[in-house]
Amino acid sequence: MINLNNRVLLNSICCLGIIVMGSLAAQTGNSDVSVIKGVKNLRIGGIHYKTLNQLMNDSKGRASAVQFSFDIDETGLVQHLSGKLSEDARDDFKSIAAQFLNTNKSLFGFDDLESNFLQKQVSTDHFGMMHLTLQQIHQGIPVLHHLFKVHTDVDGSISAVSNKYSRDINISTTPQISQSDAIALAREHIGNINAAYKDVELVIYPDNNVAHLTYKFDVLSSVDNAWTYLVDAHNGEILNTFSLIFPEATFGIGINALGETIDSLNIYSGSDFNWEDIQVISDLIDTVFGFPSHIPATGNYNLVDESDILLGRIITTTSEEPYLFNLSFVNSITDSFNVDSMSHFAGVSAHDYHRKTLDYYHQKFGREGWLYPGSRILGSVDYGHGDNISVNNAYYNHWAKWVKYGMGEGPYGPWSAGIDVCAHEMAHGVTAHSSGLIYQNQSGGLNESFSDVMGFLVEAEYQDGGDWLMAEDVSIYGSPIRNMQDPPAESQPDHINHSYYVPFTDDPNSENDYGGVHTNSGIPNKVFYLVVQGDAHYGYNISPFDLEINVSRDIAANIWYTWNERYLNPWDNFQSSYEKMLQVCSSLYPGNNAYYSSIQIAWASVGISQHCEVSLSPSYVAPGTGELGVRALIPSTGNTYTVLAEIFSFDSSTVDSIPLYDDGLHNDDNPADQIWGGFWLADTVENSYLVNINADDNDTELTEIYFNMAQFTTIGPIRVDTVTTPYNDNPPIPGSDIYYQIHLKNNGLFAEAKDVSMLITAESDSFVTLLSTTELEFGDIPADSSVVSIGFYSIRLNSDIPVDEDITFYMKIFSEDYYFWNDSFTVHVYPLGTGGEEDVMPDKFALHQNYPNPFNPVTTIQYELPQRSNIQITIYDLMGRKVTTLISESQDAGCKSIQWDATNISSGMYFYQIKAGEFVQTCKMILLN
Repeated sequence: MINLNNRVLLNSICCLGIIVMGSLAAQTGNSDVSVIKGVKNLRIGGIHYKTLNQLMNDSKGRASAVQFSFDIDETGLVQHLSGKLSEDARDDFKSIAAQFLNTNKSLFGFDDLESNFLQKQVSTDHFGMMHLTLQQIHQGIPVLHHLFKVHTDVDGSISAVSNKYSRDINISTTPQISQSDAIALAREHIGNINAAYKDVELVIYPDNNVAHLTYKFDVLSSVDNAWTYLVDAHNGEILNTFSLIFPEATFGIGINALGETIDSLNIYSGSDFNWEDIQVISDLIDTVFGFPSHIPATGNYNLVDESDILLGRIITTTSEEPYLFNLSFVNSITDSFNVDSMSHFAGVSAHDYHRKTLDYYHQKFGREGWLYPGSRILGSVDYGHGDNISVNNAYYNHWAKWVKYGMGEGPYGPWSAGIDVCAHEMAHGVTAHSSGLIYQNQSGGLNESFSDVMGFLVEAEYQDGGDWLMAEDVSIYGSPIRNMQDPPAESQPDHINHSYYVPFTDDPNSENDYGGVHTNSGIPNKVFYLVVQGDAHYGYNISPFDLEINVSRDIAANIWYTWNERYLNPWDNFQSSYEKMLQVCSSLYPGNNAYYSSIQIAWASVGISQHCEVSLSPSYVAPGTGELGVRALIPSTGNTYTVLAEIFSFDSSTVDSIPLYDDGLHNDDNPADQIWGGFWLADTVENSYLVNINADDNDTELTEIYFNMAQFTTIGPIRVDTVTTPYNDNPPIPGSDIYYQIHLKNNGLFAEAKDVSMLITAESDSFVTLLSTTELEFGDIPADSSVVSIGFYSIRLNSDIPVDEDITFYMKIFSEDYYFWNDSFTVHVYPLGTGGEEDVMPDKFALHQNYPNPFNPVTTIQYELPQRSNIQITIYDLMGRKVTTLISESQDAGCKSIQWDATNISSGMYFYQIKAGEFVQTCKMILLN
């Protein structure tokens, strides 16, 4: 872990084999909960740090509220980078992205962009964000699954980079066995010498840091047995296999498997539709199994939807046992599909739900087609016991782009009966054509979870908000197979340390659910539920994205779809996918820390990213004499920790570190209550500081590092010097308007307080009515100097305010958007008749300065009439042209005021003039929009 007791400068620290994930802190307030996971002796390279620090400062300068984060992998390379990394890049995205990568290539490890990568894809999504995907190559050969991705946010700024670059590949790129030999080895391995194959490609496959020249291709042994094979092109070893099976315009009417009438079913009259590719699949099956070839049966009307060719034809078929022999289209003599024959009920469900799922993708995400524009959707219902997969299941075959639903038996009906099931299986196709999440271990759990999420979303869209249960409509008893709200209710984990969690395995197979892909999906499922619904979970309180459930659901849908479609890579695990979800959130909703925080805390609550809350007392510490108290709440996982608080100055130089304890003796409340505390005696330097927390897990030997958890300062203190009322000659009385100008003084001796601002609140909102902003700006305040506020704090004392009493106004004072100092001032309220109210007669004509000034868009103009007069108040622009006349009438004597609402008026300088008999006076004012 980082040891700062010896006051080692961070810039001199070198990088040793680490896994780092974290942030350099460019946020406001105390809500930056960013996490680094690493090994002991964690250190960050000085060159990296300087570059990252500059990127952080640039990002903060563009948008201070946008999270800046990075992580470093075990080779010392930056793996993920997020922030406001450029200005608007939409005019020339590819060139600007290439320039950014080349400028910062030392962070990512490559030598030359053009020789190390090929452009794989550049696109603009439904939200207007742009995405560039680069494929790593070695001597012109693709490095499998090693992609480099660059994304913009909705404002057009480069906002996220993910790096899967592999260094030091040094192998011969000349195959030693032929392509046909590799295919023969795969056929022998799968147990079918007639197995079909396709998409043969020569790639480099890095496996456990060893690179292999590899033949990659897909093999189909049966409709429920299809795999991607990786065969070493030097020695013929089968390196790995990935499953391609993912289990689980005429109008007609029909009855679905739930007995519901579907009265707008898109069907086809006759059999002249295009079904050439279906025949190809049928012929392939017949060849693989040695069946006689046949033509799929059709009827007068068929469940074929060609209502929108761009979105793709929807084809619904059925077959007899065993397997798919005698494949036929679900058909009917009439345009009513409502009899218990030819799989009408199950077919109507699948056909209708496929249509709804396709429409959902198009309406919500602008997706044209299921897999790609115009791709057909082939669904088959009521497969029977001839298949190797249970009839109580459904699955997607990526080889044939085919969704299949079992006929069901025992407690289950047809598996196409659930709209969430149909949307779930179609989502497997979306994943296969986007992120390509490998169906093993945690990446497989993410694959399954994304399908569950899309199943929930489609069901919610078309069935009154849906529910958190998966496949309950398939069960005759309404029993689900998964519960997203409560995963353990259906034997799934809701935390990484839950007893149901299936650990990583080097041998994923059907016996261990390919490393728990269905079981472990409960963890990301729970995250989705928490950010949509909001809930408490293992001591964490997670706020929903929005209190309106429909809005919250749509926000989550945008994030999850973009996450899978644009950001995830095939081998992403829970930790890396969590980091990328934060990237998506920052890109889609820049600076929205509420959404960002919900995602952070939700993942922390399932054990993927630890959560920490830090408080300091006080936020201003006197240099050389003051003592800082640090308290950190670190929810325990049952392990033991050694905890340090690291203290850094804002200019990023290392200052000190202090141990924190949970023994009840160090500002940490009670022993073993998960609150860690300690004290720091301030040094003599005047500066502003941030606090990081290191939690060294003594059991796992991992280190959790939390960046920029709190801030404090030894500058100042900044205090109120004077409060003036330049436009108020009379004492404050009920009903009067007052315009305060605040003078702040930096009471420090050496350091300047930068970018100072103030937030003012009254003792009671019932006492005053706000006429201007509660926030005042002061700019930089040098040491031992006083600066007056830019603008006024303007209020009206309400008529029922207590008189002959002091009303207190409280001030929070900020520097560089961080809250450091407090102060207050009081106003004594005098009774009516003391002076200043309208019934006190002025002794001369007068026109006062408007307030506030500058203003936006409303300002108040005060004037005084010693006698009844015909008056006119007129506004002129800078050229002397009349803008408007505010008043033109006869008025009694008294102290008067009138407001000007300058909505829809351009910014600039204006003049206002009063004429009252022979009296004429003109003043200037400034409108700032």
